[in-house]
Amino acid sequence: MKAIVAALTCLPEKPVRLPFFAHQVTGNPHTFDTGTRTGKIFIDVLQKKRESERPDENLSRTEFYNDLLLSFNLVRDDIMNFVAVNGLLGWTKGQVHPVWQAAVDTRISWNVPVRHLLEIEEISPARGNDVYLVENSGVYSTFLDARPTLPLVCTNGQFRLAAWMLLDKLAANGSVLHYAGDFDPEGLQMADQILNRFPDQVRLWGMDLAHYLSSMPAVPISGKRLVKLKNIRSDELRELATQMQSIKRAGYQEAISQKLLDEIGLRGK
Repeated sequence: MKAIVAALTCLPEKPVRLPFFAHQVTGNPHTFDTGTRTGKIFIDVLQKKRESERPDENLSRTEFYNDLLLSFNLVRDDIMNFVAVNGLLGWTKGQVHPVWQAAVDTRISWNVPVRHLLEIEEISPARGNDVYLVENSGVYSTFLDARPTLPLVCTNGQFRLAAWMLLDKLAANGSVLHYAGDFDPEGLQMADQILNRFPDQVRLWGMDLAHYLSSMPAVPISGKRLVKLKNIRSDELRELATQMQSIKRAGYQEAISQKLLDEIGLRGK
């Protein structure tokens, strides 16, 4: 408790990596690791401290920890927490960052880490106002083969802090976010999370019953995983969730990737 009290009296005004902060306060860089007793209590105290400011139910436990710590300028992982992007521009001090501009000019997809996102003030698509989000890296790469300039983001599974930071900046700039995920309980949970976080700017992209059936769902979903579908909150996903509970089979983006491409006019481009 002494360590936690000491930490609360000197929370940083600028981003500091958690191990360095812990070493500064206690002499041990692992004091506030989230797997330790002190670290768990520290998280609880910070959560209570932030509760009235910005509660967030959209994150996994790990990403909630990352997001919570970052709100107090404590960075848990700023290199290996990243998101894949294509066709986007990042702005700082009123100018496009040269790395983002170079990636757009050379049609290069790249992984943007939290470390870099911390210094980027605004993010927008290089062309138009629409940004497309996919869950799977294979689908992401296939779409880039068809359209190298498409403003595209790959979450590669569950949303991590880097993805949320990127989407927050895109949403703040008024971008329209088109999301497509897998037809399994986890995929619907992710769609539900992003819809609840950005209700005015997210458009589901192929996340409906017709596309689900087109994916030829064949992989059995266990009873334990089916329970997750009962917790879907978004109106746009409830019919799909209900049908998936009945069919008890999962479908995947790979099966409808060409259909998704056709719907945004990418065939032959």
